[in-house]
This record gives sequence, C-alpha cells and structure tokens, in this order.
Amino acid sequence: MPQAEAASSWKDSLATGEKDMQSEVPERAVASFRQALVLVRKQGGSQEDIDKCMLKLASALALTEHPGEARALARKVLLRRTNKYGSGSPRLSPVLMNLGSIEESAGDHARAMSYYNQALKITEKSYGPYSPEAAGALAGLGHAHGKLGNREEALNHYKRAMTILSGDPNLDAARQLQKVQHDYGDLLKGTDDSNNDLIKDFDRDILDQSSKDTVDDTARVTLRPPIRSSEWQKQSRFELQAKHEQQTDENEQVRLRGIRMPASDQSLAPAYRVVNEAVIKQDRFAAGEEQYKRKIAIDIDALGPHHPSVGNDLAALGQLYITKGRYNEARPLIERALAVYHDAYGDGNLLTINARAMLASCEFHLGNGDRAAGLYRDALAQAQKSLGPDSMDTARILNELAYLYYHQGQLEQSRTFYEWAVASTERAAGENNPLLAACLKDYAQVLRRLGRNDRALEVESRAGKILSDIH
Repeated sequence: MPQAEAASSWKDSLATGEKDMQSEVPERAVASFRQALVLVRKQGGSQEDIDKCMLKLASALALTEHPGEARALARKVLLRRTNKYGSGSPRLSPVLMNLGSIEESAGDHARAMSYYNQALKITEKSYGPYSPEAAGALAGLGHAHGKLGNREEALNHYKRAMTILSGDPNLDAARQLQKVQHDYGDLLKGTDDSNNDLIKDFDRDILDQSSKDTVDDTARVTLRPPIRSSEWQKQSRFELQAKHEQQTDENEQVRLRGIRMPASDQSLAPAYRVVNEAVIKQDRFAAGEEQYKRKIAIDIDALGPHHPSVGNDLAALGQLYITKGRYNEARPLIERALAVYHDAYGDGNLLTINARAMLASCEFHLGNGDRAAGLYRDALAQAQKSLGPDSMDTARILNELAYLYYHQGQLEQSRTFYEWAVASTERAAGENNPLLAACLKDYAQVLRRLGRNDRALEVESRAGKILSDIH
C-alpha cells in the first residue's frame, strides 16, 4: 500500500466523500467512499462503520449511473441487518430509504415506492406517525407517486410530510422541509396553468378579504401628497438596497421557513435564529412579486392560513410593496402576518414586534397618524421589554415614532423621542455609523423648528464629522 493511503483514516476518506457529494461531484465521492470502505475493513472498524461506508458508496454510485453495483451494496446491508435485528427493526429504515433512492435513480419508481412504503411502516411503528423519519418516507412516496403521474397521492404525501417537519424545531428538519416544499411546489407547477392558478388563489385568499379597504385607501392616497422620508429612512433603504445588490440568489437562511420560535430572541437556538434574522433583516427581495404570491398560495394550501411560513411570506411581500410605496397593498398583508405571528409566538417575539412596526409605517403613510402612533408605541414597549433599549430594532422604532410626531407637529414629543433614538442608535450601531448620522440630522431638524439653533448646529456638526470620518 502506498505511504499516503496507509497513513489515511477511513473517517477522513468518508468525510472527503461527503464533501464531494455536497459539492455535487459524485464521481469524486465514489473514489473517496471506495477508499473509506477498504480502509474501514483494514483498520478494524465495526460492522456498523462498514455498513455506513457501503451505503454512502451505494448512494454515490446511483448518481453516477451504476445502479447495479449500488443496489447490490445496499441489499447486502439490508440482508445482514434483517438477519441480525429482524424485519421490523428501525435499523432497516435508512437502508430501505437508500434502496428507494437507488431505484428512483434507475427510473423504477414503482419499486422505489415499495421500499418507501416498507420504510414508512417501520418508522411509524418505531418512532411514531409524526416523526421526522416518517416524514422522510412520506416525502419519498410523494416523489415516486409524482413521477408515476399519481398527482393527488403525491400531493397528499407531501402535505403530510410538511405538516410533520414544520412542527420540528431543529435545523435538520428545517433543511428537510425546504426540500419537500421545493418538490411540492414543482409538482404544483406541473401543468401549464398552475402558476396562473396559484396567483388566482392568492388573489382570492388574500386580496378579496380586504378589497373594499384597498379601494378606499387608494382613493384617499391619490388626494394626499406623499410623505417625505426622514434621513434615517433614506439611510436604512440605502443600506438595504446595497445588501440586495450583493445577492445572487434567495438567501439560504430564508428558505428555512416554518419553524416555531420562543417568545424572546435571547433564547433562540441556532435553527430558530437563522429564520428570525432572515425575516427581520428583510434580505428577501431577490424573489419577485408573483413568486411571493405563488409561495403564499402554496403554503396556505399545504400548511393552512395560520402557519408561520404563511406569515413569513406575507410579511416579505408586504415589505416589497412598502419599498415601492404601495402602502395600501402592503397593509392587508402585514395585518395578516401580524395576526399569524401574534398567535404563534406572542407579543414579545421579534417577528411580532417588527410586523407591528411595519403596519404602523403603512398607517402613517396612508394618513392614519393616530393609529400609527399607537402601533409604534405598542411595538416599542414590547421591544424595550424583550430586546432591551440598545437593540437596533428598538432604535428603529424610536426613530420612526419620533419622525411621526415631527410630521404631526408635536415637536416636544418628537424631540424627546429623538433624544432616546440617538442614544439607542449609538449603542446599537456604534458612534461612527451612518445610521447614527442620519438620526442626528433628523434630530437637528426638530431642534431648528423649536428655535434651538445653537444646539441644532452642534448636532449637525457631529453628524457631519461621522460622515467625513467614514468617507
């Protein structure tokens, strides 16, 4: 044996093969898994270790159009485990799933379905009908039924899988849910009219419920000049647009939808945090308007109208409308998203807080200042309680509320809230951040209206120094 191979560990070869599979280079993965299988036997690995290497190699072989060898390897593992543990052992289910995948790669979807059915019976008995293992088998059945043209059966299996996975708060389940939702959406798009049908579903389920309000708002808005943006709002949009221009595809974090979150961000586990951050930071405009409408319709059909995934996509489309100044269209979407988040997570969650603040922004721009102020105050109280005064979300709400009071002519109220906003923004963003400079400019404008020109000059000078240091 060459020196390099002798010094190599089977675990290293296995890890290399797994990376090759993630990089979608199955040919390289086959070579790594073959080496792992040789080494695990020479280096005294357990039978479970040998089985693991064999199944990994079988999966890679199936993707390189070697179904015969792949099938033989997986069947050896299945026979050995059946003889040792019995035909109903849960140790058989991953092998059965492997065989189902191999048969699908070979184009024999009927045989794949047989393996998936066996796996489903075992997982339901061993882990329960609502386990992630059962969801995996259901997803396999959905895919096989879809390939065989059994559309309704496929949809039903996908729906069951998504229902199970959407209630499982861990990252693996979230990734599995992502794939199932993708396959489910592809199946719904299988006919030429499916995209149009999904848009019609969105219009019926979402827009029809508030069509009267939308018409009334449109009439009112056309009679009122648009509200000028504050310096804070301009800078926020600038930074957001810069992030969007850097995007090449929908953020991977955003695709992990449908995960329940606790009431406070401080206790979020990593799987929860990626969803929360993706929604709150609003980095989700790579998708267009019609794509979001299709997502909403798919999620309502699959998960029901009150599921957090529906809330996420409603909020995303509402945010998109806000950036385009289409506040009368954004409002009903954000109202529904807020109701979903409130029911799912309570008042203290970031999603609920920010949805309430977005709704306040809509009401403000639609001329409903008093309602906007009430919503902002409610959002602020929850943000200070759940997130503290030094969070960026709290700073944003303070800036928005201060500007609303300025626009209403309540200058002393505006001054007070801008003083709080400056302190909060500085602690959250840093003393040399352009957002702080924008906040200071808005504050100076209020001071000038109050006749405090000397203080306004000091504040403007500080804002100018921040910007000059940055550039």
